[in-house]
Amino acid sequence: MRADVDEFRELAPPLRHHAGALLRKPRNEQEMTEPPRRVVGKRQVRPNLSRTDFGYHQCMLRFLSPPARARRSAPRPLVAMSSGPSHFVVMATGQIEGAKFEGHDSLYCRYAFSMGEDWTVMKGVEEGITQLSSASGASSEGGQVAVWNFPIDVTFRSTCAHGWPQIIVSVYGTDAFGRSDMILGYGAIHLPIAPGRHELYVNTFRPLASSLAGRLQSWFSGMRPEFIDSLFPSKSQGRDVTRVQSFGTVKLVLDVTLQGMETLGYATVSQQTAVRLSSPFAAR
Repeated sequence: MRADVDEFRELAPPLRHHAGALLRKPRNEQEMTEPPRRVVGKRQVRPNLSRTDFGYHQCMLRFLSPPARARRSAPRPLVAMSSGPSHFVVMATGQIEGAKFEGHDSLYCRYAFSMGEDWTVMKGVEEGITQLSSASGASSEGGQVAVWNFPIDVTFRSTCAHGWPQIIVSVYGTDAFGRSDMILGYGAIHLPIAPGRHELYVNTFRPLASSLAGRLQSWFSGMRPEFIDSLFPSKSQGRDVTRVQSFGTVKLVLDVTLQGMETLGYATVSQQTAVRLSSPFAAR
């Protein structure tokens, strides 16, 4: 037992000294090329390390010490990045004011935004549904109008003007037989490209069956044709083979703000040069 303890004490100092040499930086070239020594009395004795341990010792010293090439090379100057805007912002706030559908009383509207691939919604609600409103008004005042005043607040971000956002409206209501949730009209319109306050009138349409028998069947059953994709009115694919009937108008009031378009090279249109349409809600 005593011999084992002496052997352990004889081996421990070299290993401990060897580990300490790996953790500190070598003082001179001799320590980088030679394995560490231990002191026995007044003599320095090289520990009995194998070739594998000695090679591992040299590799660790090279890894821990910084390379000479890195010490000689001067730091590269940092290149200043451009701080200019890389996108523009389109903000639209307002409301869906109302709709006019002759012969229909209780109406509600669903709305959604359709945009290109480069466009993203930064803030706000992308789609929604209004409350149910009963149409009121006299014929002398332009017909019965359903008033919603449903708020809209959305902010878009993009790097390209292609795919300018559109708002799609879908109006539902009751028919002459009192059947509810009947589609009355679809419509889509682009957001104004000029900043300021705008009154938009969306002329809606409803799809029709392709044959007379299909129309009679939908009229008796109360199941009118509808689009599977609610964003279909904003697309051009398949519109040439779709049979529709114009019916109804929806009014929107929007305040549009543009930011960063002139910096990216786009010229904005002033509100004075924008085309103003007559209100279909006015009395005739």
